[in-house]
Amino acid sequence: MSDVSGGPGWWQASDLKWYAPDVQSGGPAASASLDPNAGAQSFGAGAPLPGASLPGASLPGPDPMAGGQPLPGSYAPAAGFGGPPGGAPPGYGGMPGGGGPGFPGGAVGASTSGLAVVALILSIIWLGGLGDVLAIIFGLIALSQIKAAQGMKTGKGLAVAGMIIGTLGLVATVALYAAIGLGVHAINKALTPQTVAMGQAGTYSGGSLTGLSSVTVNSFTYPVTPADSSVTPSSGNEFAVAHVQECAASSQQGGNYLGSALFLVNLSDGNTVSPDSSNVAQTPSIDRITSANAGQCVNGTITFQIPQGSTPSNIEYLGDSIFHPYRWTISGSTGG
Repeated sequence: MSDVSGGPGWWQASDLKWYAPDVQSGGPAASASLDPNAGAQSFGAGAPLPGASLPGASLPGPDPMAGGQPLPGSYAPAAGFGGPPGGAPPGYGGMPGGGGPGFPGGAVGASTSGLAVVALILSIIWLGGLGDVLAIIFGLIALSQIKAAQGMKTGKGLAVAGMIIGTLGLVATVALYAAIGLGVHAINKALTPQTVAMGQAGTYSGGSLTGLSSVTVNSFTYPVTPADSSVTPSSGNEFAVAHVQECAASSQQGGNYLGSALFLVNLSDGNTVSPDSSNVAQTPSIDRITSANAGQCVNGTITFQIPQGSTPSNIEYLGDSIFHPYRWTISGSTGG
């Protein structure tokens, strides 16, 4: 054995050493030896190639390092160099779910989508419905990013949960706003006076909080001179009189608000005038009628003191404690 070729017939083995021709024919160097103290192996003819993956693998054909000289025999395992006890070591399977340590079900180094987290938070805090809309939008974007990341982003469950909660919240928000809108419309309608012609009744189906089924203003007269000369208006004022009819509901005995308390006069300058219950410019005063039988109608007058020279535009009945009011238009003055 030598580090260089010794002449014709010498051949180079896989350990890069050159061997004499007699070694090929099974000479003294044909056996493999192992020096346990040196921790190295030397191989002769038929020794396995270093790094060979299968025991007994052979290298047929000429050795290119030996100038085309064929290698006799096959490379069998050297003495004392069998496979590991029990055969080849078991292979190592993949990570459960494809994830690395600390990342079950996801790729090693995968991160949670921030938009998925934001979508879930916004769906919970509501923000008057704005949070629900943003939760749905961010949830869709997060799902798209997670899909495109091919396992490098997680948080699909958070995004889906945010979208579901956001959708439910959005439906509830729409229903809430619709109910509020309808309620406001109903209240406005109830508070807005309905204008009727003089002599036309303002009705309350099934009775009302006042215990009346209908109220009618038949006429409105101003200025009015009282028959009793002792009855005089305040300085700068004059009397005005409305002739009204009030009918008690058939299901109730009497009326809690039978009288003039819920009437007022609206002037053209925007001011309002309440009834003058202490003076009676014309009789019979509706305030002197204290009760009415169920279904009975009573007639009387209501006296007002309005500023001299003012122009009344309408007389109003407030209805069920300001709900469902009626207005009768005053077309002009008719003194009496």
